[in-house]
Amino acid sequence: MSNDRLDELEAKLDAVVAKNGYLEERVAELEAQRQETESEVASLRQRIGTLEESTALLEQIESNDAGTPAERAALLVQTLYRRAQTTDGTASLDVEAALDVLRLDRDKRTLMYHTFERADAMIDSDAVRYRQESRSSAKNSRLILDLSRGDVPKQAAGVELAAGGD
Repeated sequence: MSNDRLDELEAKLDAVVAKNGYLEERVAELEAQRQETESEVASLRQRIGTLEESTALLEQIESNDAGTPAERAALLVQTLYRRAQTTDGTASLDVEAALDVLRLDRDKRTLMYHTFERADAMIDSDAVRYRQESRSSAKNSRLILDLSRGDVPKQAAGVELAAGGD
């Protein structure tokens, strides 16, 4: 073989080796992207499951004229949990807001006070607390969730808290 032919074949071999290296890098990149996508899909599937559970609880409560006391309390805690995740980790509901969440008439204020007490009692964590205010206070009674004080369980008092943590 001539030197020219040998040089030509070595150049082609170098090009193939370089192309192979590029393809190996590209395969590694695509594999990493695939793993990331699979992780995102798993996370989204879990979120969809959580939303479906929350929707089911909401539908059950709506069909049962606001549900049982535990169901009402669970729905309020779920609502607070979702709101706390989009803020600094805290959220609160006053009576008016809680009535809106549960889609109850304004004449059910006493029911809301009992529901706040129930939510506070059913969560075995300092994360949820009911703060009572006197009628003359500028702020009214509210249910407060502060994730820095603890986590919200997935279940409390036999009611699934679909948006909960541990």
